[in-house]
Amino acid sequence: MSKCIITLPSLTFAQKARKALAASNISVTVIRLSPEQADKGCGWGVEADCSGTAEMTRILDISDIPWRRILKG
Repeated sequence: MSKCIITLPSLTFAQKARKALAASNISVTVIRLSPEQADKGCGWGVEADCSGTAEMTRILDISDIPWRRILKG
């Protein structure tokens, strides 16, 4: 399974994302992004299986958690 990273604007939002996704039984890992992965100062993200990115971003949108982009690994 390939991994994807959803980038978020801060560590706080990455932790909120993990909690919101866990409430929907989606397991993610909060990670620090490399400078190459970071976008507009965004240095944090959540990493998970790429097959669930549509559902994950839908949950983040419903939860008012801003995400920036999806990086495929």
